[in-house]
Amino acid sequence: MADSSRTIMTDAGFALETRVRADETKMQFTRAAISTDDHFSDTDDALAKLTELSNIQQDGKVTAVQVINTTTVYVQVDVNQAESKADYQMRSAALYAKDDDGTEVLYGVTVLQDPVFVHKDADGSYLGFGINTTVGKASNVVVVVDPANMVTQQVFEGTMKNYYTKAEVDAKFVTDDDFASKLPKNIATTDAANTFAKSQTLAGGATDGKGNAYATTKDVATDLNNGLSAKVTDNKNGTEQLNGVQVQPFNKLSDSVGGRNLLIGSTDNIVHYNSVTGYTVWQSYVTKFNVGDTLNVSADITSNAGNTVLKAFLLSSTGIQVGYLSYSVSEGKTAHAFISHTIPTGTASILVQIDNGNTPGVANVCAASHQFANTGSIATDWTPAPEDKVNVSDMRKPASNVAGIEEVSAKQDKIGYTPADDSKVAHLSGANNFDTVPTVNNNPLLLASSLPSDLARLSQDANFTAKLQQNGQDVALANNTIARNPDTSAVVDSVNFTGTAQKSGSSILAQSDWVKSDNDSDAKTASSNNLEGFYYTEG
Repeated sequence: MADSSRTIMTDAGFALETRVRADETKMQFTRAAISTDDHFSDTDDALAKLTELSNIQQDGKVTAVQVINTTTVYVQVDVNQAESKADYQMRSAALYAKDDDGTEVLYGVTVLQDPVFVHKDADGSYLGFGINTTVGKASNVVVVVDPANMVTQQVFEGTMKNYYTKAEVDAKFVTDDDFASKLPKNIATTDAANTFAKSQTLAGGATDGKGNAYATTKDVATDLNNGLSAKVTDNKNGTEQLNGVQVQPFNKLSDSVGGRNLLIGSTDNIVHYNSVTGYTVWQSYVTKFNVGDTLNVSADITSNAGNTVLKAFLLSSTGIQVGYLSYSVSEGKTAHAFISHTIPTGTASILVQIDNGNTPGVANVCAASHQFANTGSIATDWTPAPEDKVNVSDMRKPASNVAGIEEVSAKQDKIGYTPADDSKVAHLSGANNFDTVPTVNNNPLLLASSLPSDLARLSQDANFTAKLQQNGQDVALANNTIARNPDTSAVVDSVNFTGTAQKSGSSILAQSDWVKSDNDSDAKTASSNNLEGFYYTEG
């Protein structure tokens, strides 16, 4: 699991700590400096050699120093957002300390994996964070803090003078038994029944244990007369007529007190989450808000592995972050996480999410419930978002008139229909026996027993007693065809004629019958006997 932040003591801080451990001096934490430089990927050795940070946006004030044990102190730093010159992303912080001589050094550097958005806010908002740091001897740490947000010892002691100590209270009052012994015997007590011999006049009237006044006979008569003359009339339209004024009474089925939950998908039940890629185990957008409203976001969170953080991102219409709120729950802790801030100008959407920084696949890293967001000066208790619940007023019947599935099964004979006989219902699997011929689109299906016995099958030989045709032409049978003599040549085959080949009664000359000559008499002779061909060539 990767830590999202770490604090490294510098070489100068180590040198000062060595002197403190040797009782050579005492140390006082003086201030913090906030930077936008990203040093998270720097090595510890590189961080230890730093003497200052660049890109300082503002200083933070040390408002509390708490000794944890002999070697560890907790330093609380507050950043006044009104002193910020502009909005910025805090990525690192420098913690300074000085010795008895007043020499100030960079004692430690805290680096963040995820930046913290600091919004310039003129309303006096503060961003606070704590640093656990190691020292040689906690007893040599001088605890001096900025009193801007604290009560001075003088003011504290002056205020406490107006209060009794326990010893002073015990000295001024006697025990219950001593006090009771000094009371008259006929005095009335509140823890027992009292009998009054005479009527008593109570100038302030009599009340019950809850402060409700008892009515006298006169009060009852007066109220009864007034009630008859000023009765409430039902107008039959969801309103009532009271003393001539139309009013709409409170409807506990649909009306609610306090702001609605603006987060969809919250739950009243505790949901356990495994770590996932991206670290976000739950998220939802605030459904409705106005710039300038006070945003309140809360959730009940148990962190089982690592830190679990409730975050709120205030985004512009282009997705740029204009505000950021967070509440971190440490490992092994359960807390009601709560963050609140005025919605700044430029906010177009607000994303609320719960993150756990474990690597993906770790089971049950955290649990959460009662995710809630509303706007207003007072944060109200959790209720589900209207989108997450069924309104009782939308029900057709009251719950007492709605039958469960088991009741329907048990009272089939009472609900106005006859249950089907399972033996007469067609099932998708198994054989089904139909009393009548089934139909498709009102056309009866043919049963196998209804098919003609002489019906030809594609997979079997068939004997046709009548002729077989294709496209109106008879199909020739095997005994109606004439086999070709193998001596009969096809057009594309060579043919050797053992007799004389003729055309129109005249013999066809072979190539060997042709005579080549350039003599006219030879041509005439060859032409007259018509026995051989002749072709003439120039001599």
